[in-house]
Amino acid sequence: MVTYFPEYDFEAEFNDFSKKPVTNWASSRIGAYAAKLDAAHLEYPRNRFNPGKTVPLHKLMEIANDSFGFDGWSRSICDMEVEINSGRRIGDTHDDAPTDGNGSDGSELEFDIAVSATIKVTLKDGTYNEAQAIAKSHTNSKIMAIERCKRQALSDATRFCFEGFTTMILTHQERLKAGYYGR
Repeated sequence: MVTYFPEYDFEAEFNDFSKKPVTNWASSRIGAYAAKLDAAHLEYPRNRFNPGKTVPLHKLMEIANDSFGFDGWSRSICDMEVEINSGRRIGDTHDDAPTDGNGSDGSELEFDIAVSATIKVTLKDGTYNEAQAIAKSHTNSKIMAIERCKRQALSDATRFCFEGFTTMILTHQERLKAGYYGR
């Protein structure tokens, strides 16, 4: 006899949280990272010129090297998409502007560029965090705008990944206290 739809417990298969997403090594290292990051936030105060990005990326990477070890973490680019809107003559508001890099009458063109990047930062024990960032530029040099947007999107996504580790450890600690993994 063939059973086409067997009794199968999908919830038991996919909701098995007996394996914790954060190991003890990662938990202790991320805790040290969070403490060093809090100290760095005091060193770089927020002001009107730097409202959201308080700690520079090179400082975040230095803290990560101190906390996880220089070979204790890696960064990889998961996805990057570039969106180029058609070029328009400077000051022109019409949609029928030429889209090659040069205006037919010798005028310069402006380009709207948007780059979306997804970064994955993985610790040496397999704990990882993924983040996405979008950068936009509006300039008259298409190549410079694309390169600038790529750098900005990659650095912002890396920053979001590193800052996401502190959120990950706080969520993990709350779940441990609530007995979430023992169910």
